[in-house]
Amino acid sequence: MEKLKSFLRKYPSLYHFLQGLYGKIRLIKERILGINIDEKEEKRWENRHIHEGDDWAADAYWDVRNHPATHFLLKKIERFSPFSSVLEIGCNCGPNLYSIGKRFPNVKIIGVDINSMAVQRGNELLAKEGVSNVKLLVGKAYDLKQFPDRSFDIVFSKAVLSHIGPSKIKKVLEEMARVAKRTIILAEYYESLNNEDPSTNLGIRLGYDWRWKRDYIKLIKQIIPTAEIRLTKIPKEIWGGEDWKEMGYIIEFCLQK
Repeated sequence: MEKLKSFLRKYPSLYHFLQGLYGKIRLIKERILGINIDEKEEKRWENRHIHEGDDWAADAYWDVRNHPATHFLLKKIERFSPFSSVLEIGCNCGPNLYSIGKRFPNVKIIGVDINSMAVQRGNELLAKEGVSNVKLLVGKAYDLKQFPDRSFDIVFSKAVLSHIGPSKIKKVLEEMARVAKRTIILAEYYESLNNEDPSTNLGIRLGYDWRWKRDYIKLIKQIIPTAEIRLTKIPKEIWGGEDWKEMGYIIEFCLQK
């Protein structure tokens, strides 16, 4: 499937036409069959290696450690130094944590991801690179019970929460807030929503896709009213793709002064 997508992207007009057509068919199917898109997307990531091969995470994501957006996020995290612990939600095979681990070798760094094969391959790759202060664990973003309250100075996500649907996003943010001590950092699709319907804040689906944009500031303010917020637009030249150019932000929620 990924090879087919790569081929079709060489022909943008055809790719977008087929993408839209496929999306409409999928949406009709969801309505007819009563498919829960939240659950379906979770299962897709949990079992992605079954459909794309055991090395899909390493092949598709490991090089993200060299992506300009990763370095941009790292600079945001560096501003909170000194710190002793970091948790990433949805770490995949750990490319973001590789960069943090190399930069801060004495910091305890943990990543959780729903895909067991991505976690296994990531731990193997990190060990091969000699990064010993990073450990990846299998876990779900909305269930972090293995971690005590306020157990990490920094909790962050990067391009992950957009794949979590409205039925679970509030629980994810509540868990991130529970385990965070100093700050929460999100690199996600953000849009300020001035809407009287509070359910809209839980997410607006992007077209016929399985991704969601939302007002994270309003959501976090419901959970941590005293959080200090810093909003930074991700420069277009750092992260390509129309959606990221339009909606890509770093949102920092400072819990301690």
